[in-house]
Amino acid sequence: MQPYLKKESGSAQWMVEGKPFLVLGGEVHNSSASSPEYMEAIWPRLRDLGLNTVLAPIYWELIEPEEGIFDFSLLDSLIGGARSHGLHLIPLWFGTWKNTLSHYVPEWVKTDFARFPRALSAEGRILPSVSCFSGECRRLDARAFAGVMAHIRETDRDGTVIGIQVENETGLLDSPRDYRPEANEAFACPVPEELAAFLRARRGHLAPDLARHLRPESLSGSWREAFGLLAEEAFMAYHTARYVGAVAAAGKREYDIPMFVNAWGVQCPGEPAGIHPSGGPTAQMHDIWRCAAPALDALAADLYLEKFAEECEAYTHLEGNPLVIPEGRPDRWFMAHAFYAYAEHGALCYSPFGIEDAGHLQSPPPGAVVQSIFQTFEGRDTSALIRGTYSILASLSELICQNRGTGKMHGILQGRLMSQTVELTNYYAHISFANFVDRMEIPAGGMILELAENDFLLAGAGYSVRFVPKPETPPHFEYLSIEEGTFVQGRWVRRRRLNGDELHPVLPAEPALLRVRLFGYR
Repeated sequence: MQPYLKKESGSAQWMVEGKPFLVLGGEVHNSSASSPEYMEAIWPRLRDLGLNTVLAPIYWELIEPEEGIFDFSLLDSLIGGARSHGLHLIPLWFGTWKNTLSHYVPEWVKTDFARFPRALSAEGRILPSVSCFSGECRRLDARAFAGVMAHIRETDRDGTVIGIQVENETGLLDSPRDYRPEANEAFACPVPEELAAFLRARRGHLAPDLARHLRPESLSGSWREAFGLLAEEAFMAYHTARYVGAVAAAGKREYDIPMFVNAWGVQCPGEPAGIHPSGGPTAQMHDIWRCAAPALDALAADLYLEKFAEECEAYTHLEGNPLVIPEGRPDRWFMAHAFYAYAEHGALCYSPFGIEDAGHLQSPPPGAVVQSIFQTFEGRDTSALIRGTYSILASLSELICQNRGTGKMHGILQGRLMSQTVELTNYYAHISFANFVDRMEIPAGGMILELAENDFLLAGAGYSVRFVPKPETPPHFEYLSIEEGTFVQGRWVRRRRLNGDELHPVLPAEPALLRVRLFGYR
């Protein structure tokens, strides 16, 4: 059975082999997957970190080095490597765009400006991005991607590949829009009726920033009249999404598995388009992307910003859009962000970027230059943090999938305040963060999962919980038990039972899992 996304009752499940699957991912660096020999030293490391899925690029330039001649050997090596190490694979299609730039197109595309025109700035400057108005490039990108999907369908008989990312961080940098003649002509035309009708139907449910600028009464007019200050970005979003949507649709016709795009988000509120990629699938452009690229199953977020909770909320505003995070921070924030995303927003996937640099590779290939993003985060070895977090999440994966959309999972994330309050069925859980007292090296965070009215799982690190009964419940309670442990094949396995001086729900400085049982009385 091929994988798919199951959407119902306001939540989604990533279905693999007919069962809900929690993607515990890690994305390798951009160039790692270009060499099977280089990956040989990486595969065991990824398995040992506790991942169940690897996100790895595949490159149009290497798959179709000559026009019409395809070489899928690199894709085969990735599928084989993941399979042999007991991992799933989500390839990342680096086609026309990667981080808005056209660096991964084949050389025969890259060097032919006449056939594959570049986007232009208002001053006529040639930008390093193929224009989204290049119908020829779109046709050939779609053909190559369709070939990739057909090859996966024909060769991946055991379902190692469970989804695919289409392009990477699309949009246009250094210009609010493309100023090619055909782009100027399109910008002068009225807003396409399909988009106008879609936005009218969603009036009252649009992304806040889009809703703030949109003038519904002017949707039959020009882009400027309809979208005001967001006109250029909305215009680019529609045409970029149509391009990517056509590529995705071509792949879907060959092999219909989960497909998503990822966004380079807005870094600072109010920043103009072109500082962030204009037209990319940012949260404020989700409604336009959903209209123009219906073949996509999810609009995903690359989340590196400090305002993680706000970003998660922004990327789940669109009804039916599940939270997928193909790139996240690989530093000491990993633990808190991962638990929070899965619990609070029902995330289907969390995947730190540059995963192979967690800790130190045992034997990198001779002469290899290893550039570690982890070195920019105080040089800490985060491998134990990732391994401990994913070990707990793996043991809870079935429960997490079962409780998506039920209101029984609650994310905990340290912010600027010393505490957080979570509303449970019968109690308020007052969270205190140890960082403000003990100066922990990792930010505090985790999750609370209600197994029953008086039965809770607490996961994460660096916080304590004080339960307070709600007014309508018995005013007194005691602890029946607090236990350290794990779940094995759906069964709770106790390790240490805490009592006496330790009869307090406290998550230590390392990722841990507690089961807390209470009883109330009058």
